[in-house]
Amino acid sequence: DQDIKYKFSRGWKHGIISGMVVYWTGIVGKQVKVRTINPMYFDYDKSPDVPFIHKGQWATAQLRMKPAEIQAAWGTQIKKKDMRRIFKYASGSPQNIDEITFENFGRMDNSRDTQYVNVSHTVWKGVKKVGVVTRFDSEIEDFVDDLVNEHYTFDSNKGDVQLEWFWVSELHQGIKILNDIYVDLGPVPNQEFTLDTLGEEKDLPFIGVVFDDMNSQVVSMVDRVKSYQYLYDIILYRVERLMASDKGKILMTALSALPIGEMGIDLDKWNYYIEAN
Repeated sequence: DQDIKYKFSRGWKHGIISGMVVYWTGIVGKQVKVRTINPMYFDYDKSPDVPFIHKGQWATAQLRMKPAEIQAAWGTQIKKKDMRRIFKYASGSPQNIDEITFENFGRMDNSRDTQYVNVSHTVWKGVKKVGVVTRFDSEIEDFVDDLVNEHYTFDSNKGDVQLEWFWVSELHQGIKILNDIYVDLGPVPNQEFTLDTLGEEKDLPFIGVVFDDMNSQVVSMVDRVKSYQYLYDIILYRVERLMASDKGKILMTALSALPIGEMGIDLDKWNYYIEAN
C-alpha cells in the first residue's frame, strides 16, 4: 500500500521543478511509512559543502493532513477534546466528533486551506551521554567492552575495570498539530547505538538532496532550460506573425485589367477583397 514507485515519481518531479528532492521515512502506527515532502513547505539547515539534507542539523516539514490521517497516526496520543478541535477546524462547523456528517465536508475545494489541518514535524540532532565499561569476563578470560546508559554506576563487584563517558549523536523530534497539540516528543525511535558507531553522526529521517547549491542559490533543471524556453517562445511568436501576414496565392494580372473605378471599387478596396478571400 506504500506505492513507492508513485511517491518516488512525485519526489523526482519536485526535484526537476524546485531543485530539491525530499522523502521522509519513519514509523507511523507501528508501520514503516514513506512520505514525499513538498519543498514549498519544507525548511532545513545543512552545511553548504554537503548537498544531502539528511546530513544537516535540523529539518522541519509542514504537512497538510486530513483529520482521519491524524487520528490514524497519533490517535492514541491525542485527547478526545483535542481530536474534536481538529475535526472542527477542518470542517468548520461540528462541535462533536459524533456530529460530523457528509454535509460538514461538502466543500471539497483543494484551494481551501481550512479543509486540511496543519501539522509541523521537526527533527533535529542532539547528543546523548553513554558509557563504555570495561570488565573482565571470567568465562572467556578476557576483557570486554559493553555500552551502558548515563544512569549506569561503576561496580567493581561485577568485574568493572574502567568506565569512560562519551557524547554521541542522537535524533530528537516533535510534532505540532494546529498551534498547541504536541505528539511524539522525544528521541526518534529505533536508533541504533553500538560500540562501532559511537563516533558516527546520525542521519535525519528526511532523506533528500539539493541540486546545484554550491556558492549560489538552488538551481533546478527547469531553471536551466528557462532561457531556451523564452527563446523558443519568441521565435514561435515571430513565425506565427509571419504566417498570419501571408496572403496566400494571388493571380498576377495587369493593373489595367482590374475593375478600378467601376462599381465603386478603388485600389484599396480591391486589395481588401484579395486579403479577405
